[in-house]
Amino acid sequence: MSRGAEHAVFMDMGDEPIRCIKENLRNTKLESQAEVMKTDVISGLRQLNQKGEQFDIVFMDPPYAEVFLE
Repeated sequence: MSRGAEHAVFMDMGDEPIRCIKENLRNTKLESQAEVMKTDVISGLRQLNQKGEQFDIVFMDPPYAEVFLE
């Protein structure tokens, strides 16, 4: 977002990562350009797909061994 993305969606399952993401968005004044979801990436992407959301880029952290990466 600091490099020009119009909007970003952050997903995580943990309370602490969600808190940190929200705090960073507040500190950088980018809250209005972001959505934060407490969910796993597959469930979150399904929810967003049902709302008609589309993305140019998806960054994912581990677990890299999961089959869905293909």
